Amino acid sequence: MRSLLIDVRYRGLLGGRVESRFPGANAVQSLPYYVIKDATDAVGVDPDDVLVDIGSGPGRVLNWWLSQGFRNRMVGIELDPDVAARARSRLRHFHNVEIVTGDAVALTPPEATVCFLSNPFNRDVMQLWHDAVVARTTTPRLSMVYVNCHHLDVFLKSGRWSVESLPKDPADHCPIAVARLKR
Repeated sequence: MRSLLIDVRYRGLLGGRVESRFPGANAVQSLPYYVIKDATDAVGVDPDDVLVDIGSGPGRVLNWWLSQGFRNRMVGIELDPDVAARARSRLRHFHNVEIVTGDAVALTPPEATVCFLSNPFNRDVMQLWHDAVVARTTTPRLSMVYVNCHHLDVFLKSGRWSVESLPKDPADHCPIAVARLKR
């Protein structure tokens, strides 16, 4: 019920699953808000953070951040132009939110400080995204919260991140990890 209320508050019903038509990208599927809350709480958000939702789909993570009163710059990156256009239209009144259409490997802003990922792509694309973000970051701190973290080994093997896996509650449907880039 709470998910429905938050969805409606931000002008849309965001459940369901849509298979991706793009090579290397996984299905668009909205997480339950309690999972987004746990993941966001685990990474922590400061007022000056630039929040980026990688594979933002219809924008449920952005909804959660807005519902928490965050006034940070928020960027949703969505590969599917139809899904991105709907999210952009729905969230157009929030001047701190930008929905970008295209490849997260190329479009993740170098000033991002918190990146939220929910298994958005396959291992090969995850490796490309990882390498691009590490090479481009301009911030003294970069954290990643990774829900349903099938390719966490990319971060562990790089040696560039300190990685913490959150304890998994039996009711949770997916693991969550937080990685912080070492300086």
